[in-house]
Amino acid sequence: MRADEADWRLHQEITELSEKDKMEEFMILGLRMIKGVSGSEFLARFGQNMWNVYGKQLKNLQENGLIVVESPYVRLSDFGIDISNYVLSEFLFDR
Repeated sequence: MRADEADWRLHQEITELSEKDKMEEFMILGLRMIKGVSGSEFLARFGQNMWNVYGKQLKNLQENGLIVVESPYVRLSDFGIDISNYVLSEFLFDR
């Protein structure tokens, strides 16, 4: 390992994610996968029902044909994949 590599590794910034940040990451990264996100896994990980946290967004996206709900999974529809940046942005909490 070169000295500049070692120096870079020593000076990495580590950011602790809030619970909301972790939920956002879970939804955004999970919906990028073919199988989507699991409501059961969300509950196990965060102790909250995914529909209680994101119900408004999920319902709206489902009504607009952007996600498919096959309990316990939610995944992007073919159309949702085409405009996935928009769909995924719906899971960001207010900034």
